[in-house]
Amino acid sequence: MFGRILKTLSVTVLLAAMLCTSLCLPIQAEEPLTNLFPTLHTNFSGLVYGEDNKVAEASFRSSGYIPVESGDVLYFAAAYRPQKIHVTLQNAAKESFLSIQAKDLTLVEELGNDYAIFSFTIPEGASFACVILSSAVYNAGNQLVTLNQPFDGTAYRSEVHLTSYGDVHKSSLSGMRALFMGDSITFGALDDAPNPSWAGRFATNAGVISTNTGVGGATLALYEDQNGNKVKEWIYEQFLPYKNEEFDFIVMQGGINDSRNKLERGVVKHTDDEGALQRNVRTFAGGLQWLFYNVRKQNPDTPLFYMSTVRLDACTTGHIGRIDELYYPAAVELCEMYDIHYIDLYNNDELNEKLESWTDKYVPDTLHPNQAGHDIIYPYVYQAVLEVMAESFSANEIPPDTTATQTVAIPDKEAVKDDPDETDEESGCKSSFGSFGVIAVTCATACFFVKKKRKH
Repeated sequence: MFGRILKTLSVTVLLAAMLCTSLCLPIQAEEPLTNLFPTLHTNFSGLVYGEDNKVAEASFRSSGYIPVESGDVLYFAAAYRPQKIHVTLQNAAKESFLSIQAKDLTLVEELGNDYAIFSFTIPEGASFACVILSSAVYNAGNQLVTLNQPFDGTAYRSEVHLTSYGDVHKSSLSGMRALFMGDSITFGALDDAPNPSWAGRFATNAGVISTNTGVGGATLALYEDQNGNKVKEWIYEQFLPYKNEEFDFIVMQGGINDSRNKLERGVVKHTDDEGALQRNVRTFAGGLQWLFYNVRKQNPDTPLFYMSTVRLDACTTGHIGRIDELYYPAAVELCEMYDIHYIDLYNNDELNEKLESWTDKYVPDTLHPNQAGHDIIYPYVYQAVLEVMAESFSANEIPPDTTATQTVAIPDKEAVKDDPDETDEESGCKSSFGSFGVIAVTCATACFFVKKKRKH
């Protein structure tokens, strides 16, 4: 009798060991997810069905037309629950006929801070579908849309390369709408992060719904050649597509390319005569005044900001070395004139010491901060804006940690491993051997009680 019991236990232990070994073998990868949100609609007008259901282009981004059939299931993240429309359906002629709201969706998994993974089953009559996601999600490169390929939070984070598993830093600015205008510093030249530049960090880490119109080479003055042809992009024109949009705050930046090209400094005009102001736009002071005048006119009660650029100690092009002497005094005067908050990064010694622009560590081409450089710049802009915005709400915050290149605004539901270097495969093996240990102890205990029974 005892021999049969031992034999049975031995077989059980052997099977447990075999199971443990199989669990430690590499798992064959599943079919990769196909992201159907690689491109955007260039024209948002008319995409959304129903006049009352239209959404602002500045706040949201739409996928291209996704071919669908009745019964297909769309999965998408990270969807912002409060937004009005999440999916639009089109017929064969790509005419929108139905807008889908949050109440019509199926919740797959909560991601935190009103973001989630949703699914939607395509009804009869639809030939195409467009998924609409928050600009903050798109700007951060965190959008994932699949067709008939379900995914959970873990797969989502892996697919869009999110690295942080902590709770999101809940900024008091979260959910606000912001417009960022400027040159290559705002655009993020030399920064290959998914949501580049200090403006991208701002949007991602603070949860701000932002529009970044920064363009490399852009000037505050209208820069034309002798024939009246525009030489560089004009920052004022970045504002025109959004002049009728509502923003909670607007941050403007520029002047580097004016100083690089030795454009005329000009003078501030103490007048509201639009004709006189417009005739003055071919100088730094005149171009900046025209921008300020129009932005303030369209946004009489909105907090506005203008930020000087950091010191670029190694750059000797044009008048960059004298920008604070030649150009910024006019900016300070204009900020006072139009009630605009001046963010003085140029004279922020703490920031510039960290940036070390006299070396190529953070400003490798002497002009553009790299990815790590924008990580350094961002918190100073964030804090300056936060202090002003705090007048309308109670806030005493520290900027989110940006030591990592991309701070992720989605919490993970899994517990973080104690050992950051421990892989999932290693973790699985440890778990399996732990189970094997439990089985072994159970077997040993059973043997002990059998022997004890035989003795009595």
